[in-house]
Amino acid sequence: MGGWPFYKAIAVLQAKGVPAVFSDVGVTPTEGHPETVRQTLEKIRALRRRYLPQASVIVPISDFLATTQSRPDSNEQVPVTTIYPGDHLDFPLWQGPQSRGKAVGRSSVRFGSYRAEGGAWY
Repeated sequence: MGGWPFYKAIAVLQAKGVPAVFSDVGVTPTEGHPETVRQTLEKIRALRRRYLPQASVIVPISDFLATTQSRPDSNEQVPVTTIYPGDHLDFPLWQGPQSRGKAVGRSSVRFGSYRAEGGAWY
């Protein structure tokens, strides 16, 4: 689970003896946003600090998030293991200077093989 509507579910799942794996995509910085948006972001941060320490494991999408948000928001009480979302730059939509038109990384090799065998992702 992950995101805004699911923080409280961590406590519900744990109370029922169900492991709660939290998929962490982080919270955007508050700087530069209107006051109403800042208030919402601060509410999300408060929910993270309240419920993430109860998760069984947190799986952020980057080492940066693991270091700057997942571990601090869980008070270093929960195992944190980064699971990278994969290399999406391999898809035709994203071919360009950033990918140089070729696959990069292990996930791209897997996706590239899938497409070569006639599979489609969209």
